[in-house]
Amino acid sequence: MAEVGSSQDATDWLFQVKVASCSVGIAVDGHRSASAQRTHAYVIGIVHGTDGQCKLSAWASGRKRVVRPLEGKANDLKYLGIGAFYGPHLGIKPD
Repeated sequence: MAEVGSSQDATDWLFQVKVASCSVGIAVDGHRSASAQRTHAYVIGIVHGTDGQCKLSAWASGRKRVVRPLEGKANDLKYLGIGAFYGPHLGIKPD
């Protein structure tokens, strides 16, 4: 189990995402190609600044371990290429 800490009420500042991918094959000459779905990580985080700064912890599915502590900005999360969250949902200002 992972945790991200804060001494303030963080009810509206917590987030959780799943990082996953899906690959789809193409049928050639009637032969079906394989497709696959894969979960790379489960990520929890807490935004601790109006500029989007956040602390993260992640369960890395492939490595079967918790990765922490991670720091980032909700406007552009670098971990596994997550990217930007929609700022108004998290109460943060856009860059």
